[in-house]
Amino acid sequence: MDLHKATAIIRPVACMSAISLCVLASGCNSTSSPGTKTGIAAGAVIGGIAGAVIGHQSDHKYEGAAVGAASGAAVGGLLGNAHDQAKKKPDYSR
Repeated sequence: MDLHKATAIIRPVACMSAISLCVLASGCNSTSSPGTKTGIAAGAVIGGIAGAVIGHQSDHKYEGAAVGAASGAAVGGLLGNAHDQAKKKPDYSR
């Protein structure tokens, strides 16, 4: 088997495995609030799709998907956590 063909087969599998591992590991944190978990999942999906589309333009769609999913999960988790924290604050306006 040609080295280029082997790399072309292994690279997507490795990227998708890394993304799957990150998503599964993020669900193991039991102290996360529901908005944080939802934000992580939604951000990973949206970021992965956007990263794949952007990466496809430069012939690196799998790397783009991996980077997009990781950064999307981080941003989604932060936004979901901020939303949960805002809901926890008491309303002193009454």
